[in-house]
Amino acid sequence: MAKYYLGICGLGTLGVITKYNPQEVTYPDGSKAMAYVGLHLTEAIGKIGDPWSSRDPMIIGTIDVPIRDVLRNLAGSKIS
Repeated sequence: MAKYYLGICGLGTLGVITKYNPQEVTYPDGSKAMAYVGLHLTEAIGKIGDPWSSRDPMIIGTIDVPIRDVLRNLAGSKIS
């Protein structure tokens, strides 16, 4: 089973990083940058499970359980 990193982006939101290498991300304003990508774990600026990214995330921990289980528990079993 894979180990996933938990990170906080520049806006202060918690996400789980799902790609080990930075990916090209296009932001809402049309700008592009290389960033770590994953999924939101809070509803601070989006829904749980929505795409999350950070150019320089602050890593705060790891999880080694299936991401689907984490999202299902956080979303109150709304994700199948």
